[in-house]
Amino acid sequence: MATGDFTHPSWYEELRKKLVESSGNLFTYQNVSYVLGTEVSCVYQQSGRLRRVHLLLYAPPFDAVSRISTALSKWGNLSDDGRPTFTISCGFVQKVLYLSPEGFYERTNHPLVPLVSLDGRNRSSSPWLNKP
Repeated sequence: MATGDFTHPSWYEELRKKLVESSGNLFTYQNVSYVLGTEVSCVYQQSGRLRRVHLLLYAPPFDAVSRISTALSKWGNLSDDGRPTFTISCGFVQKVLYLSPEGFYERTNHPLVPLVSLDGRNRSSSPWLNKP
């Protein structure tokens, strides 16, 4: 199970206080194992189109989370409730993560709006959407 919201400063402090490091990159709390994870939103222009994509980020140790959060804070407010929104591309987030020697893992979660695909095209004209 992932912790969620490790980029939020208050939640980060709560995680530091309550999670106990176990084996590998796992942590435990009340006999449940966790990985450090969060979801972020990227909103950016590419090829003349607005892109809005959510990414899932999974992290190794807390020190790495702190460094990555500091780096990403240049492009978004980490203290906002909910997932932070960054004004950089998904590819740029990947570059920031991969420059970290600790081995972050990133996965595209979904486009921000269900009717907009990853390529930015509006899918609201699909016949299946208009069925009762």
